[in-house]
Amino acid sequence: LTGQGASLETPLKGRVLMKQDSRKSRPGRQDIKWGLLLTPVNGYNNKEGLIMNQRIAELKRVADKVERLVNSSVDRWRDLPDRVLTFRPSEAAWSIKEIIGHLIDSASNNHQRFVRLQLADMLTFPDYQHDNDEWVRIQGYQERPWDELLGLWRHFNDHLSHIIRFVDQSCLTHAWMVDMETRVTLFELMADYLQHLEVHLDQIAENIDTST
Repeated sequence: LTGQGASLETPLKGRVLMKQDSRKSRPGRQDIKWGLLLTPVNGYNNKEGLIMNQRIAELKRVADKVERLVNSSVDRWRDLPDRVLTFRPSEAAWSIKEIIGHLIDSASNNHQRFVRLQLADMLTFPDYQHDNDEWVRIQGYQERPWDELLGLWRHFNDHLSHIIRFVDQSCLTHAWMVDMETRVTLFELMADYLQHLEVHLDQIAENIDTST
């Protein structure tokens, strides 16, 4: 990876918008939150209710794993020496500090997507994947104190996990317009957030191995 993970910041490129539920405005439909969608509910038939159950269960798994991975990583990497944290495997590669900085940027951008897509069924929002390196450079992550970076990263992901757990299920097919040909649903964004995180945690582990 170079500039690193840019392709993952626009997840599942080429997917099209999932069909909107034309019945979501039916009178009497209830907005069911986490843990309550156990049987078909008003506005859904049995098949739709099963699919929604599966999506809710998958997002709960995502939220739990994001929280677990981040917290365990913080505990494991808290005492890494500065020579390891600032080591760049190549001229084009990021250091561990810069990878964590990129993951903070990912959390920041996805926070906007996760919230805004529960306010509108279609979102036009800038995609920063082509500017990843510039985001990292401008914010000077290489010079930030390690404990401050880790704290920000941990707390941001704790909050995102909370948002994912309590997402309004009726908004999961709302879509971010990446460009004229690419749309990504809120469900896909939330599910893919974990995948992007895991790729960069593996990258950090490789940096540690290379620098020692």
